[in-house]
Amino acid sequence: MASQKDLLEKWSSRIKAEKLDETIAVVKNALAGYKRFPKSARVAYYLHGSHLNGTNTQYNTPVDVAIELTSITGSSKSNEDPFAGKGLSYKSFRENILESMQNAFGEGSVQDGDNAIHIIGSPNRLPVNVLVCFKYKLFIKHGRDEVEKLGVAFYPKKGKELIINFPKQHNAYEAVKESGSQGQFLATVRVFKNIRDRLVQMGHMDENRTPSYFLESFICNAPTGMFTKDYISSIANLLDFWKKNAWRNYITIDGFRSLWGDSPQSWNVEDAKFFLEAIRKVGKDPAFWQAGTDA
Repeated sequence: MASQKDLLEKWSSRIKAEKLDETIAVVKNALAGYKRFPKSARVAYYLHGSHLNGTNTQYNTPVDVAIELTSITGSSKSNEDPFAGKGLSYKSFRENILESMQNAFGEGSVQDGDNAIHIIGSPNRLPVNVLVCFKYKLFIKHGRDEVEKLGVAFYPKKGKELIINFPKQHNAYEAVKESGSQGQFLATVRVFKNIRDRLVQMGHMDENRTPSYFLESFICNAPTGMFTKDYISSIANLLDFWKKNAWRNYITIDGFRSLWGDSPQSWNVEDAKFFLEAIRKVGKDPAFWQAGTDA
């Protein structure tokens, strides 16, 4: 029977998903083979999410792919529709992407979700979440100055509220944290994500209470010196740090937005506290760690 230390070592290790490259290639080919995009549309394609930073906890975790319309730019300074007068709308562009995926993979393998288009996996490729988005400039106050942050934005299928992400800033801030912790930040994130998954599997919590993005953001606010190769000590030190220190100034992993709030793009303190309390309750329970030896 594996020890708790052995299990945490296993959970900290990066999983290289088989067929990742093949999956990326077939989605790219599906785009390349589609001929109905408006001539004015310029499209960029890139990987983001857990497969990019290596924090996926399963081999068959869906691959997150962004398809960005770079010829359209929204702005926080304007209430006007950035698509107005451009010969297409966000809805029509998303419909183009949906059609291109259906043509390539078959309608039965493609599901039009709220935030993303989902492509069911097969023996030859992993499942895929396709985020259809466009360029977006967010202007924020920094003292007396105004700072521009370039990100991407999209509209959920079932709502009108614009959702804004900052994948480049996310990757850059994450890289700084990883370097400053001698390569232990992402390993620690993998450990906590696996603990969360085990808590969900054993019925201790609902998976929707601790989304991966918020969990990684929460962890990134801890001092880099707490991320070590001794994961038992790291967990204990982090739990103690979070118990003793205020959270009100916590930011997301993009490096500048508040982690807390009432919007879909924010976490809430109650769910964070619930997650930490769940860890404390199972920390000394051998059944939790023994069950995890098969993960």
